[in-house]
Amino acid sequence: MRCALLSALVCAAACATAPDRVPNFRLQFGVAQAPTIVLVSPSWSDRGLAMLEQIRRSKRTYPELQVVMVVMDDLPLKAWNVAVKALAVPGVARRSAGLGLDQPPLGPIREVPMIFWVNSREEIIERAVGFIDAQSFDAQTRRLMEEG
Repeated sequence: MRCALLSALVCAAACATAPDRVPNFRLQFGVAQAPTIVLVSPSWSDRGLAMLEQIRRSKRTYPELQVVMVVMDDLPLKAWNVAVKALAVPGVARRSAGLGLDQPPLGPIREVPMIFWVNSREEIIERAVGFIDAQSFDAQTRRLMEEG
């Protein structure tokens, strides 16, 4: 009950804040202008893998949803590619270098996983840190898809 109440309060607070604009989001991440979920996580994070599962489920519900996973592993390129292939991201995977994760509005990233819901106007309409329950995740994804 407390978790549901806390989730509701977080969602209500998020709705009251203005979205953060992400200049050149499409160029930095190499994606089209479309509703996008960005997951920032190392490949070995249990919470990150759990969030990736929720993203996969949402992608089945909303095929037009764009997914970007920033894989934070500090590995040589070949090993990084092997890790990304094993993750089977339902979208594109990126390395963190050059993506602006060290400065606002996306960063600095101090805890992972970090999830961003970015609308087609390159605005972050919501962000979450750590594992969030399926109901809250689905509500934010539905909001993203409704806003476009």
